[in-house]
Amino acid sequence: MKYNIAAFKMVPEDVKGAARQVSEFLESHGVPHAVIGGMAVSAYSPPRMTQDVDFLVPESALSTIQEMGETSPLAESVDGVTLDVGGITVDFIFMPEDMPEETLEGGPKIEGIPVLRPEALMLMKMHAPRVKDNADVIEMIKAGLIDVGRLRKYVERNDPSMLDDLESNIAMAEFEKGAKPGKGRPKMSSGRTVR
Repeated sequence: MKYNIAAFKMVPEDVKGAARQVSEFLESHGVPHAVIGGMAVSAYSPPRMTQDVDFLVPESALSTIQEMGETSPLAESVDGVTLDVGGITVDFIFMPEDMPEETLEGGPKIEGIPVLRPEALMLMKMHAPRVKDNADVIEMIKAGLIDVGRLRKYVERNDPSMLDDLESNIAMAEFEKGAKPGKGRPKMSSGRTVR
């Protein structure tokens, strides 16, 4: 599996430090977990700046997270809970019930931080309603570190309803990679390029 260590290194040290601290705690309690969000995107694409950490965890991890939160109060969020770790917001997103825990396996561990494997990350992002998440998928495809054939098979096996969205994202990534300044612009009926 390929990943972009140089982009991951650009994630601020305090953010990575909070991620490592939480990961070590979860690991010591046997809680499967992986980083998602901007930090994970940076592992598979050009750097995406982030000031927080997002972990994907099974809902059974709540009691362990509460134990970690004894020194800092937990706040509920839409899909999980949030904790402040040394001034860094750490969000714990609970896995959907139909998502197997094996989803958390198979990704790289970069600088001691487990990162969700790219296929699972991209499928999660395609389900997210934010434009930023869709742009992340396109950037990860454009970076060329993702095996597109393997991604197609993963989506087909895990959520075939998203295949059309995936193909649209692949087409957009290919278009953006091939687009050169001044090329691919719409032409006016007079044949002049719109500027």
